[in-house]
Amino acid sequence: MGLEEVKNIAAKCVHFGMCKIDFLGTGVCPSGIKHKYASYYPQGGMEIVNALANKLIPVTERLIDIARSCTLCGICDKQCYFVTELRPMKVMEALKEHVEAALQRNEPIESPAEDQVLRDLRGIVGEEWATNDPAILVTYSRDIGPVDPATLVSYSVDMRPVSYSGDISPCHLRHMPGYVVMPESTREVAEIIKAANRHKMPFVPRGTGQNSHGLTLGEGIIIDLSRMKTLEVDPKNWTATVGAGVTSFEMQKEANKHRMRASVAEPAACVCANMVMTGIYGTLCHAYGYAGDNYVDAEIVAFDGRIFRTNDTDAPNVLKYSLPAPGTFAPLPGICTQITVRLYPIVEDEEGILVPFSDLHEALEMMREIARSRLGLVDSILGLEYFAPFISPTFQASEELRRFFTEEMEVKYLLMVVGDKYTVRTIKEMADVTVDQEMVRTIMLGLPKFYSDEGMELLCQLSGAEKPYKLLFKEETRPLVEMSLSPSPENIAAVVDEDLQDFFKKLYSKPEMTDLVWLNMYRILSSRIGRNYAYAPSLAFVSLDNLDKVVEICDMLKSIGDKYDLRSGLGVITPLDFGKRAQMEYIYYFDQTNNQERENAANALIESMNKVNAFTQEMKAPALVSIVFQGLCRSENLLYT
Repeated sequence: MGLEEVKNIAAKCVHFGMCKIDFLGTGVCPSGIKHKYASYYPQGGMEIVNALANKLIPVTERLIDIARSCTLCGICDKQCYFVTELRPMKVMEALKEHVEAALQRNEPIESPAEDQVLRDLRGIVGEEWATNDPAILVTYSRDIGPVDPATLVSYSVDMRPVSYSGDISPCHLRHMPGYVVMPESTREVAEIIKAANRHKMPFVPRGTGQNSHGLTLGEGIIIDLSRMKTLEVDPKNWTATVGAGVTSFEMQKEANKHRMRASVAEPAACVCANMVMTGIYGTLCHAYGYAGDNYVDAEIVAFDGRIFRTNDTDAPNVLKYSLPAPGTFAPLPGICTQITVRLYPIVEDEEGILVPFSDLHEALEMMREIARSRLGLVDSILGLEYFAPFISPTFQASEELRRFFTEEMEVKYLLMVVGDKYTVRTIKEMADVTVDQEMVRTIMLGLPKFYSDEGMELLCQLSGAEKPYKLLFKEETRPLVEMSLSPSPENIAAVVDEDLQDFFKKLYSKPEMTDLVWLNMYRILSSRIGRNYAYAPSLAFVSLDNLDKVVEICDMLKSIGDKYDLRSGLGVITPLDFGKRAQMEYIYYFDQTNNQERENAANALIESMNKVNAFTQEMKAPALVSIVFQGLCRSENLLYT
């Protein structure tokens, strides 16, 4: 199989980084674990094939090692199919064939020369952990975002539309670095910064590289922090101290051994980077707070190489929030190499519950009431465009589920609540109809029947004056629903590729795969947001004092998506500070391999951020883009103006 036959698969990698964590119990790519560089993971292999197919890199010594180090063990197929339905094994087979064919043809093998910058970097971290080989560099040169950071941040002062020429390849926003270096300690990070300054060389820190707006790209030195894996839980003090290479999933897994949890973001996102960038926002912010609420101390290397801790008496003030000048980001305080975060105890009787709504205003009213009543750990509204892919094993299944929910059942939004038995009891008293944990399991494991003829027949049997979902989810109809759907791991496995069905049966036999509490803790399903499309999120803080205005913002964002012929929908709304404000995420979806859709997504994102900024100023809330690099600040500085 040649590169041309697999380049479309490679180009669709969404760079979510899930191949770097063991989120399914399969283990992780052996080559990536051993060699650490992004190039050795499946995500890197996809990017290398993408670059080779576009004739961007030659065959190098490191490329040969990357290809030969892949054992074709198949772990990547299971992980990537779960998230995006892609099959990286085909890509890796093609890469291995391409390299071996080049060697058989005696093609020249390039070996980039070592210059003084590289010698200095290797003197700090060792020869293995600094390189200028194109096969490594190219995997740090691109992300899926439709717009680069300079354009993104200047939206408020320059509304010129983005335009991509028709001959631009899928590598259109590529910024090839000169070097990649992987430090293992804070001291090494400090020495790298000093060396970069001596050579007047720009540098950019990088965690997993999950960012979608070019903020981990650069043309100088990429400082990959993935080797910094310090992770220590102090259960008596309710804290965890983590290095810059530790992901949310890894920290949560370690904390859970002590029956504790942290407020985390996406599972493959590095905790330190996520905290510094935007303060970590997610569904658990409802109970655990935001930004400065969730960390105790942080170790940072300033851009002159000086090391300080945020609790030092002479440390720079990272707790303040400063509105950046138009067209700029706030200054980054430095590179966070270690952070101590707060942990929270897990209560034994926690469970999740969903409340379906056809009207956003009604959902917002209940969400706000729950927040102001201080109920539960999670209190978030999810749009169906966002939710359907999360619980569906394939894109086609998610499309059918979304259609069935919105068109047949008249459900457009789900309010998700996680809490103890008292919280769940209260939610059932507040809502006309709820979907409890057992019914969630029934729907997930009976999914193929839910949106098929069995589901339609079930609705016909329940026809009445009420909305269909109110009939379907009544307590007295539960036996009929369970009988019709026959929920089982075999059901959900039946819709995936045949060679993966046994794996999916075993996977969905695990109780946690249908447990709303576990899924909110580890957030593995949210990685499916990019299953069949790349995504461009428009983010905002909104006031919950005027719910009509929140609905108006959502309608406005949808109209922008319609204007640019993009699929779009509400992602999630989560209240903060007992309902004073909420974080809102609205998603534009686009085909990252299509120039026109990339252009449309870029312009939709810029226009939406400009208009959202006007709304948030009216609401006296900060625009979320202004918070970038200020995630360590006190949450009060964002919530009170």
